[in-house]
Amino acid sequence: MKSAPNTIHAELAKAREELEQLHIRMNEFSKLPLKIRLARFREIIHTSGKIFFLNHLIHDLEEELYKQPPTTQEQSPDNMSAG
Repeated sequence: MKSAPNTIHAELAKAREELEQLHIRMNEFSKLPLKIRLARFREIIHTSGKIFFLNHLIHDLEEELYKQPPTTQEQSPDNMSAG
């Protein structure tokens, strides 16, 4: 079952925002003292798995969006890559 383009855009924006928030958290985590970083190792593993999942979700949504026929407000990716 295919999603409507607006739904795909919304899901894609949400996934990108969540991915950005995870990157920010990981950068903040790297500034902590070593002892605290070691204590939170499980969180890093969980977060890394989530980033992997979100990257795949974004890719899948972009692929689905690419397959959608362009609306009057969008240009086809084929038209933009001519040259």
